[in-house]
Amino acid sequence: MKIIRLLLIISGILLTRYVYGQADFLSEDIISLVQPIQLAAQHTELITEDYFSDPSKIIAVKTNSTHIQAILSLDKKNIQLTSDNEAPFLSELLITVGSRNYSFLLKKYQKHFSRFVFKQFPGKTPDQVILKGSFNNWSPDANPMRRNEGTGEWVSELWLDPGTHTYKYEVNGREILDPYNAEQQPNGLGGTNSVITIKATDSKSLPFITLVSAGIKSHQITLSCKSPGLLSNTDVFVLWQNTRLKSTIAEGKIKISIPNEAIKHERSSIRVTVMNDHGAGNDLLIPLKYGNVVRNSSQLTRQDWESMIMYFTLVDRFNNGDESNDRPLLDSRLKPIQNYNGGDIKGITNKIKEGYFKKLGINTLWLSPITQNPWDAWQEYPEPRRWYSGYHGYWPMYTTAIDKRFGNEKDLDELVKLAHANGMNLLLDYVCHHVHISNKMYQDHKDWVTPLHLADGRTNIRIWDEQRLTTWFDDFLPTLDLAKDEVANIQSDSALFWIKRYKLDGFRHDATKHVPTSFWRMLTKKMKQDVMLSDKRMVYQIGETFGNNELISSYLGNGLLDAQFNFNLYFDARDQFAVDSSDLTKVANSLRLSFSYFGYNNTMGNITGNHDLTRFMGLASKAVKFNEDPKEAGYSRDIQVIDSTGYNKLQSMTAFIMTIPGIPIVYYGDEIGMVGAGDPDNRRPMRFSDLNNKETATKETCARLASLRKSHMALLYGNFNIIKSDKEALVYSRDYLNDHVWVAFNTSDSAYNLEINVPADQSVKLESFPKTNVKVRGNKLVFSIPSHGFEIIYL
Repeated sequence: MKIIRLLLIISGILLTRYVYGQADFLSEDIISLVQPIQLAAQHTELITEDYFSDPSKIIAVKTNSTHIQAILSLDKKNIQLTSDNEAPFLSELLITVGSRNYSFLLKKYQKHFSRFVFKQFPGKTPDQVILKGSFNNWSPDANPMRRNEGTGEWVSELWLDPGTHTYKYEVNGREILDPYNAEQQPNGLGGTNSVITIKATDSKSLPFITLVSAGIKSHQITLSCKSPGLLSNTDVFVLWQNTRLKSTIAEGKIKISIPNEAIKHERSSIRVTVMNDHGAGNDLLIPLKYGNVVRNSSQLTRQDWESMIMYFTLVDRFNNGDESNDRPLLDSRLKPIQNYNGGDIKGITNKIKEGYFKKLGINTLWLSPITQNPWDAWQEYPEPRRWYSGYHGYWPMYTTAIDKRFGNEKDLDELVKLAHANGMNLLLDYVCHHVHISNKMYQDHKDWVTPLHLADGRTNIRIWDEQRLTTWFDDFLPTLDLAKDEVANIQSDSALFWIKRYKLDGFRHDATKHVPTSFWRMLTKKMKQDVMLSDKRMVYQIGETFGNNELISSYLGNGLLDAQFNFNLYFDARDQFAVDSSDLTKVANSLRLSFSYFGYNNTMGNITGNHDLTRFMGLASKAVKFNEDPKEAGYSRDIQVIDSTGYNKLQSMTAFIMTIPGIPIVYYGDEIGMVGAGDPDNRRPMRFSDLNNKETATKETCARLASLRKSHMALLYGNFNIIKSDKEALVYSRDYLNDHVWVAFNTSDSAYNLEINVPADQSVKLESFPKTNVKVRGNKLVFSIPSHGFEIIYL
């Protein structure tokens, strides 16, 4: 019989994140949670300063696998990891600092070999064929195709993640679909891409763990472990504060003793991951309070990131609280949707006072940029060269001054104080990538920006992928050369100013992928030293990157950002929930791929939409077509709801982000089903009154979903198990101690009947939302989900 090895990794969340005023806080070698480290194909470099407060204290490094070698540089600034194909799916990096040993989790490179072949058209011989796709961020230089002189075929070989990938060929300068692949999908910009799908490892062959009990006096945690085959020849790793502890495994149970040291700390955590010969299974994150497992969400605070429910307000379009600062531009070239509408900081403060966010279940606000923007209109570079104001805040004239149209320092102080008093975090959108040409930094140092004109004569504007780190967003928005230390220092100090001066809780970072990682490393280092260590408080940084998961994850880590928006999961979910004919297996596969990159417990952002994308209701209500240009649609016609089924679809999408791992983020107006096409039609003024019945129901559903999430530990820290997925239905469960939640979706045009097996030891006293038609028959839950609906069942 085949012997299955089980590797259990448990890693602790350290005190920078959770401990407030503890005497031993400053004595830690490591000042943040060490996230699992994704290995590259052969060579991986770790920057020791990302992890350790004083890398010079490192004495030795090694791994627990003969297939992964670790070498510490002489100056102790980096660790070089070299791995081969036989490396285990999960392994341990051991680092000795002084008299103490620390353990980091390493994840194996798991891409699949793929071969793209472009055959020559009859009678035609292309001079050049380029392969561009989501897997290489649409860069024409990333994966060159070579012509086989014998067959005339053009070939490119590369390694791809499991999941769905979109691509096109560029033949003699003209983009075309793959003529030999019939599978296609809309790209959301009015066009279509070819699609290739790489199958993942069958999840049924992987081990699965669940938190089943936690002693109060014994300080012992018990997990159940289900794994195909035998749980023998087992290696077990237990880490708390990244220090290895002992654990035992027998008869499908894993027992962990919480160290006595944990009793001293208000918050610490334990992370658990499993693997067998087929791959890595799920992982668990178990929060502790003074050494006891947190059992109820009432024990959590706004500084427990996993409990955040975020709301994105585009300040100018949200609420006008002070008409005395209204200064729309008097420019006939601007339509109202392109001009200032009067929203301001006081408008948001007033909504907190009214209890709007509390009733909606929101505990974290993300504000669009509030730095001073130009006082006049500017014409965009691409055709049809429309004129716009800087109402959105993304054209900074100054990096540390509040736009007078949004308020002043006193207004922001009041907003932050009120938010904190109401148990809410406040994040600010920060633009480090570029400035407006009127910005004094640019006027005084025009050599501090990247080239506007390329060597081949092209204008370097909006070449998003090929010139990712240098392209300008417009001819009046120069891109700062943040690879230069003097530029990076100024911009990172400006960011630090906002956090320290106003006691903000973090940032949403604009255009993350267009900024070199050296800048994020500099900024995060300053945050750790000047805020996390000195002020003993958390700072959450989430970035915006459109690209594949590999690019997105390259900006995450201990010395970089905490999270990014999970755009790929969003697009896969949106494209299924917003249509009539769907395939929810694609959503299930997208979830699994996301977990493989970011873990089953993560703080990635899961959105209903945002200010750069077509409103979900625009697509779901059929007001906007998937294969049309959404920006032009907003200018060419009045976008209004055509099919009211879109409200049900939006409610399902909201239910999805509220019940999966990560941070749910509601874009203003999505709670009522605001409709809109592309930018700027997706940025209409917020409506608080005169809602129709569908809008009111959508808002009530959003609030109820947020309440459910906040009240169930299973939805915040529970495991995640996909029970069923087919074209029309997706069912998953989440469990945490005796808190059990099942979530089911139906995207078909008719009701979908379901039966779910319930373990015999689980209670049959159930509730559900939005209906209560669940019946218990033996050990099965029997219920029916309405067309384009969902059901959440819980004990």
